[in-house]
Amino acid sequence: MRFLFLLTILPGICAAQSWNAVVKAGALWNSRSTGPVTNEHSSPLNAMGAVGASFRQGPWEDGMTVGLYSFAFRLKGDFVFGPNPANGQMVTKYHKFTTRVPAIVLMPFLNKHFDTGTHSWYAGIAPAYVSFINPVLYDHGLPQHKAVGSNGYGVQVQGGRSYRLSEGFSFFSEAATGVVNMPGFVGRRTMMYLSLSVGILLGVR
Repeated sequence: MRFLFLLTILPGICAAQSWNAVVKAGALWNSRSTGPVTNEHSSPLNAMGAVGASFRQGPWEDGMTVGLYSFAFRLKGDFVFGPNPANGQMVTKYHKFTTRVPAIVLMPFLNKHFDTGTHSWYAGIAPAYVSFINPVLYDHGLPQHKAVGSNGYGVQVQGGRSYRLSEGFSFFSEAATGVVNMPGFVGRRTMMYLSLSVGILLGVR
């Protein structure tokens, strides 16, 4: 009897499930880090992009994305260079530059959707594993790049709105904010970020 019952509800279960390919890209801003050097400021406009897959059943969607996120820091002010060989005095010069810290971000996520016809609002949470391609440490106020392979972790909350253009094809816009733990010159440090992105979902069921 149980077997027959499963056979009767299986088509409905399958119909309620959907697999999607996810592609998104957008803008990214990050704060300065905790315990920053004196001249460190928050980032200028950066970029992010990710691809992945998701599985939806009813209002719940879970999935995984892997992306390239470009974090950055602005350093501006008087930096000490020296001493001057001619007179032995420390040399101070004003510098203004941006140092970028790209990272590969692996992010499983869970969203809950609130459908209203062809539109769907959603909110969710996503932990992150972050592999910094070119992590930055600081030595006497100046950036010193570390070898590839320094890793960190993070978590973000996201919300957005999707619009179904056709069966199996949806467009979405998303806002997300999170915190990332990253290597620092003395121990580890954290920074917050905000991203605004747009993307598409392609049904593959």
